[in-house]
Amino acid sequence: MTDLESKTEAAEELSEPVTIGVEAYVSQDYARAERDKLWRKVWQQVGRVEEIPEVGNYLTYDILDDSILVVRTGAKRIRAHHNVCMHRGRRLIDTPDGAKNACGKARKSFVCGFHGWTYGSTARAHTSVSPTTGRAS
Repeated sequence: MTDLESKTEAAEELSEPVTIGVEAYVSQDYARAERDKLWRKVWQQVGRVEEIPEVGNYLTYDILDDSILVVRTGAKRIRAHHNVCMHRGRRLIDTPDGAKNACGKARKSFVCGFHGWTYGSTARAHTSVSPTTGRAS
């Protein structure tokens, strides 16, 4: 089969309308399968580099039950991390009510509101923490 024949055959297959059942829109099992088999395995568009022009600028992106924190760490470097504290899983940056994501100006660190654990823009914990209380010191 030639490349042209292959493309023609594919176009003919798509000429019939495809109906997606209501389950795709309301089923929790379907949503979990999409999360596990699709959304966590494909590229996501979080934002544009123009939204974080300066070192320390950040934005968040929520996809299903994950929250991602994207930070400009250098003139030509951007890093992404899970937007959660390692200790209790609390978000480091909350999304404002009614907003799609959070976007902020130059920060050198991110502080967890639960115990005060502090993370640099590279996502390394910078605060020493008491092993007995779990509180930052």
